[in-house]
Amino acid sequence: MLSRPGVTLHLNVNFETTSTVHSLFCAKDALRGSEDVVVSHGDIVFEPSVLEGPEALDASVALEADTDWLRYWQTGITNPLEDAENFAVDASGCNL
Repeated sequence: MLSRPGVTLHLNVNFETTSTVHSLFCAKDALRGSEDVVVSHGDIVFEPSVLEGPEALDASVALEADTDWLRYWQTGITNPLEDAENFAVDASGCNL
C-alpha cells in the first residue's frame, strides 16, 4: 500500500464494478480544497514536463492529452475506442 509523506490515499473498494469517475468521487472531499491536484491512472508513464503545462495556466481545470494516443493503443487492443476514456476538443483546444 502506498505510504508517503504528504500523500493521502483514497481507495475505491468497488473498483471492480465501478468507473474511474466513481473512484474520483471517493476522494471528493480532498478535491474540494484549494490545493492543486493531479489525477492520473496508475499505469500511465509520462515525462515530468507534462506537469509543467497545466501548472502555468490560469485555469481551474487543465487537461493534458497525447494526440498520438491511438497509435499506441492499436498495438494491443482490437477496438481502442471501446476501451479508451476520451474527450473531444475543437481546433482551438476548447472542450466540445
